[in-house]
Amino acid sequence: MVPCTWVERGRLAETARQESLGEVRASNRGALDLLADAVQLRTLLDRLTPAAFTEPTGFKGWTANDILRHLLRGNEAARLSITDPQALEAMMRGARDLSAEERRAREQAFANHAAGPVLVDAWFDNLARTVDLFLTVDLAERVPWAGVSMSARSLLSARLMEQWAHGQAIYDLVGVDRCETDGIEAVAILGVNTFSFTFRNRGMLLPERAPQVRLAAPSGTEWVFHADNQDDVVSGSAVEFCRVITQVRNIADTGLSVTGAVAQDWMAIAQCFAGPPHLPPAPGERVAAARLRTDLLSEPEGPSAA
Repeated sequence: MVPCTWVERGRLAETARQESLGEVRASNRGALDLLADAVQLRTLLDRLTPAAFTEPTGFKGWTANDILRHLLRGNEAARLSITDPQALEAMMRGARDLSAEERRAREQAFANHAAGPVLVDAWFDNLARTVDLFLTVDLAERVPWAGVSMSARSLLSARLMEQWAHGQAIYDLVGVDRCETDGIEAVAILGVNTFSFTFRNRGMLLPERAPQVRLAAPSGTEWVFHADNQDDVVSGSAVEFCRVITQVRNIADTGLSVTGAVAQDWMAIAQCFAGPPHLPPAPGERVAAARLRTDLLSEPEGPSAA
């Protein structure tokens, strides 16, 4: 794997320019965390060869094109949930009855069959508009989503979670480490808060107490949840925890420490995203490329590992 230090700092200046938002930024950090993650992902996408966009990733064989179309439509749905709930209802009508192939066909049509760099531009432009919207909305406002209502803050966290999780498949494909930040705290909190959902969604008996979760953030800060439970504990890297609860990695492919039967049961099936129950990838199924895939990068020399 190539470390994240190769990320082009020039493009990260796009995020820095958002500092001019001042007090808005302080009250709505999540929107800029979403933007910062997208900026970094775009830095990688801008280096991909045309063939790289059609290379199957470790996520169900989806390509980078498939992932970007999925994110594009999801972000537009989030925008409509705030600005035009009726249009959102029309957009999502019948979606639950579609097969996986039909959903991907619908996403491809929504993106006007764009691919490669054209699709990258469409996704990123829509993402920027989504961020702008979240920067102006009251995050306590209730908005419709998937047949229920949730706070705009929760919807924002869900958008970051989905982008972060799906983006990982592209980083894994190329063999590049993402520069992780404490912006993933929203993803970690989502994982902790969906402990009950994981069991109820499967029709399983809900354990009486949620495990303690003790995580080392990318900055070195410690995040602790349910500190009173000493019997069931999940501890270790916040990044690895987020990878497990988003089903980007099997728990066996991480260095997380898991003690107690309830904690072990949870980590074996953890799912922080809505929808029917999904099984996590099998051990060893979702892993990063062992080396930098220079054949997928447009620059012959590739990024520096220094």
